Amino acid sequence: MQGLNPGQAKKKPLSIDPLKMSAPLGAALVFLGIDRAVPILHGSQGCAAFAKNVLTRHFREPIPLGTTALSQETVILGAQDAVFKALDNTIRKQNPSVIGMITTALTETSGDDVEGAVIEYGVSHPGGPPVVVVHAPDFRGGLSTGYRAAVEAVVKACVPPRGDGQPWIPGQVNLIFGPGYGPGDVEEVKNMVAAMGLLPLALPDLSTSMDGHLGDGELDGLDGGTSLSDLARMSWSAYTFSFGRTAQRAGEDVAARAKGRHVNIPHLNTLDAVDDFLELLLRIGGGKVPESMRIQRDRLMDRMLDVHALFSGIRVVLAGEPDWLCMTEAAFVGMGASVVAAVAADDPKAFGYSAWWPEGDYGDLEECVARWEGCSVDLWVSNSHGARVARRTGVPFLSGGLPVWDRLGVPNEASVGYRGLWEWLARVGSRLMQREEVHPSE
Repeated sequence: MQGLNPGQAKKKPLSIDPLKMSAPLGAALVFLGIDRAVPILHGSQGCAAFAKNVLTRHFREPIPLGTTALSQETVILGAQDAVFKALDNTIRKQNPSVIGMITTALTETSGDDVEGAVIEYGVSHPGGPPVVVVHAPDFRGGLSTGYRAAVEAVVKACVPPRGDGQPWIPGQVNLIFGPGYGPGDVEEVKNMVAAMGLLPLALPDLSTSMDGHLGDGELDGLDGGTSLSDLARMSWSAYTFSFGRTAQRAGEDVAARAKGRHVNIPHLNTLDAVDDFLELLLRIGGGKVPESMRIQRDRLMDRMLDVHALFSGIRVVLAGEPDWLCMTEAAFVGMGASVVAAVAADDPKAFGYSAWWPEGDYGDLEECVARWEGCSVDLWVSNSHGARVARRTGVPFLSGGLPVWDRLGVPNEASVGYRGLWEWLARVGSRLMQREEVHPSE
């Protein structure tokens, strides 16, 4: 990270003020972006209750998250009957298009054969929805690790290889998103692609499922998101874009199945990055940049001029998931700010960010404070878990990432693309103007 002061890397016997979110929660997030999908956490009732609470508070929507509700007896004697019962209840009550069976630390530690149980259930109940097994124990990484495992499992199960005689669909492109892209960000990228005359297929598509719309009342869960037919059509796309390093391997797999080209986009949070992305889209679709995109770019440049004095030289602390950190750091540095400390909630080296973060602990807000202690800091940006620590240290705080429960409408906010960055500059600039020392007119 540019401007990062790594501080002294150290090993600790415990985590204080942990930032890390659970891997099963990250895996469940992927299925929330698939049309009529229901994730089931294969573990105790408490595992699902925690994840459901976090997601409900963030999105302010009902979350269809099931559980196999294992007890001590079922763990010892075998959990196959619990898997069968959970699948029966989910199919009977919610009629899902696909089910995500997500393991937890409990079932991974006990060595439960969840794949075998799912196969046996499919043999005895033919014609049911596909069940995608995702291994996401809490002791192996965090939210980003579980998210990556789930999106890769969905691709493997639902995107068929393209046959040699099948032609690509002209102008169709695949968009594979990492956990840094909320519903508003996904919608903005899809709109950019569509404005360039191309047909976007997104996975997962939170912009049509977790965008806060009123459903028809017939589905006990979520409608909207990537459909199974869209997943099947992804193998007919000549180009696949993945956004964030977390989604890179899934994007590579989709492109390989389509026998097409894959491009990873680390972020779309600077003017240059958006320009480069639009240039790639121009090469794919031909034509020219529409006037609407030119207007958005002009507005962005004007706002950058308006707020540059607020951002120039400020010192920022960031804490969050690796993809979100990459995106947010790029936006701040692009406006002349300096990131003096950053702590990832999951191991950044596991996602290809080894050159950006030093060796040392991650997932700990106390470590974040230790890295910038002694320096003046102008703004702390992290999910809502960081608010208390920021208040204790006296640093101005702005929530972002996941989860956020101290501001309304956060899932629909965008920070990518010309329009998204334009909105982000207004949000952050307004927070910077609230600091007592920033009164240009006095």
